[in-house]
Amino acid sequence: MKPITRLSRVLLSDLPHATKPHHLTLTRRTIHTTQPTYKDESKLTNPQQWRKAIWGEAGPADPYKELTPEEREKREIERIEANEYEQIKKQDAKTEAEKEKLRAEKEASYAPDVDARDMIVVGTRGAFMKKKWDPKNRIWRFLLTRLDKPEEITAAVRRAVVETYSLAIAKSKPTQACVSYKGPEYLTEKVRITKTEDGKDYKFDFRSPEIARRIKEYAISQKQPLKSDLELVEGLEKAEGDDWKSMTLGGASLKFAVLKRSMLLTGIPLTDPVMHAISTPGQLVKQFHRILAQGTSTRLAPALAENEAISEIPNVAIHQHQIKFTDKERAIGRMETIPIMMAGRAKQEGEIIGRGKMTKTGRRLVSKSMLKLRVRKIKGWGVNGIDKASRTHEIETAPAVAELQ
Repeated sequence: MKPITRLSRVLLSDLPHATKPHHLTLTRRTIHTTQPTYKDESKLTNPQQWRKAIWGEAGPADPYKELTPEEREKREIERIEANEYEQIKKQDAKTEAEKEKLRAEKEASYAPDVDARDMIVVGTRGAFMKKKWDPKNRIWRFLLTRLDKPEEITAAVRRAVVETYSLAIAKSKPTQACVSYKGPEYLTEKVRITKTEDGKDYKFDFRSPEIARRIKEYAISQKQPLKSDLELVEGLEKAEGDDWKSMTLGGASLKFAVLKRSMLLTGIPLTDPVMHAISTPGQLVKQFHRILAQGTSTRLAPALAENEAISEIPNVAIHQHQIKFTDKERAIGRMETIPIMMAGRAKQEGEIIGRGKMTKTGRRLVSKSMLKLRVRKIKGWGVNGIDKASRTHEIETAPAVAELQ
């Protein structure tokens, strides 16, 4: 029997049936974590003092005890906000669960297409030229042959400036001039660009409203010059000097239209950093002239071949392509030896070692095309440092070729 300790004896001393140790019957007892409040601690019995030491004061402490009204209000607001935050988290979790359910249903019903008829068309000439872009303002490539004379480039840049600004003055889209057409170049030559009286701005003198109208029409539609156009500008003097080169290009859209039209007319493309640095037509002309002066780039091998001093140096050979490791191995016959020898091991039943279909004997058949290629190599044996006497393998592989054919 387990001995009764002092603490157990104290806890059981207040029970009326615990005075007699014999025939002790214990009933179920519910122990509460909060005990009744003790009014006078000096009058507590010994068991009550032990209970107070074990279980503590009665009930939880008042959280709002000794708080000011402001602090009470602040605590209440924090409690309300915490409850609202919990509600929001629960609602978000519920919404995410619904989305996940819909996503799972969509993935379960997904079936891949077997063709591309219902797919979105991006790129290609038909979609890029007709669907994704305005049909009236189709995008055209640069000239196949670019201009090679400085005066032609200057005239092309001036034509681009006149056409673009004419459309802007007429309150039309400046990029309409980028439509490919054989327009009236003589019309743009007759437009005079002059400075204003204060010298701070420039003005376009079309000499006649018909010239501006014709430029706009040719920029929008494709048609050939008419006789009326020639009669209209007949007798007009050519444009002024080089003052137009110092004019500042307009906003971003107008500058883009001028640069784009200039590249179309000259056939010389420009990079984005170069276009960003250009602010006047004169700078654009100088950039085109600089590119024209550089000329077309030549390959390194032809340039070295023309240098006699390099070609005469001992132990120096000039090749038309980059020499790789496989080229060096092939030059001494090391790359061709293995496939030729493997192709020459033909058996009487026509089996040749390869990567093709497995036979009953455990060998792999070589495809017909690969066999022909190997036989072709055998016929050309004798190059790359291989002895010509090894052409006897051609006789051995002939039955195999005939059988596969």
